[in-house]
Amino acid sequence: MPDYDVAIDRANINTSHVQVLELVGPGKRVLDVGCWRGELGRALMDQGCKVSGVEIDPDAAATAAKLFEKVAVVDLDRDSLGDHFEQGSFDVVVFADVLEHLLHPAEVLRSALPLLAPSGEVVISLPNVAHGSLRLAHLQGRWDLTDTGLLDRTHIRFFNREGFLDLLEESGLVLEELRGTIADPLGSEVEVGDDLPAHVVEWVRDQPDAFVYQFEARARVRRGNEPIGRWVPLQEVVPVHAVRIRDQHTHRFEDAGRAEFRARDEIRGLQAETVKLRANLKRARERQADLRARLENRNGVIDRLQAQLEQMARRPAARVRRKVGAVARRLRG
Repeated sequence: MPDYDVAIDRANINTSHVQVLELVGPGKRVLDVGCWRGELGRALMDQGCKVSGVEIDPDAAATAAKLFEKVAVVDLDRDSLGDHFEQGSFDVVVFADVLEHLLHPAEVLRSALPLLAPSGEVVISLPNVAHGSLRLAHLQGRWDLTDTGLLDRTHIRFFNREGFLDLLEESGLVLEELRGTIADPLGSEVEVGDDLPAHVVEWVRDQPDAFVYQFEARARVRRGNEPIGRWVPLQEVVPVHAVRIRDQHTHRFEDAGRAEFRARDEIRGLQAETVKLRANLKRARERQADLRARLENRNGVIDRLQAQLEQMARRPAARVRRKVGAVARRLRG
């Protein structure tokens, strides 16, 4: 089994453990499901909580048992939490990076609900399978498992935000608060190749939840048919710009963007020139049509004048013939 020991730095709010601590709050009776050796539980105790734990690994459970009030060794894929703890005995049940390791996470969540006090809550953290690093890795045809992280080789269930909300609904829970710890897709443990087009990398980074590395949520038992809280907004625990990396992909994208702007300017210039040329062409065609009409009009005038000249040319000859005829008639008479 991988080693899940972790040093919890309360000053670093951009970690799932610190977010879980905040969501639980001080002075609570807590069941830490998947407690490992008790690192998270120790931090909960530091804020005044009374902690019990559940762990599948006997050696890790033995270490945690030295700290907690009670630790049960449980295989959650086979056993029910209700077989090991009394109903109503906890204010908060914590599933910190646990549900993605289970065959039937909804069943396990449902089994935890009877353990809650009347105003009890469930606090959950789990990785986001839609993190941008995994989207980019998929584009390169890679799904490389690791010992820890988003592609921990012991993960058997995967959740994006919508899938997480579906899990809560199936488990009979209502979402009250949703947070997201943030990591740049280019800065996680998942390798992103240098051969991806820069505009593709930047497009992926700009998609919803692409910077959300893990979800952290606080939920309560659902009452009747009330909505499960899909409308609850996700709170990014740090601004994206605070973790966004400027690297070769960014520079390539910015270079491509500048080239695109230059091309757009050139296109706009050509479009303006085209409009101008079309206007000139229209005026030239109108001028041509006007000249053609004037030419046709002048040709008509010329034709009429020529006909008149021809007519005038014929008239003197006719008068001479009439006079000669008249003289001839007088001579014969």
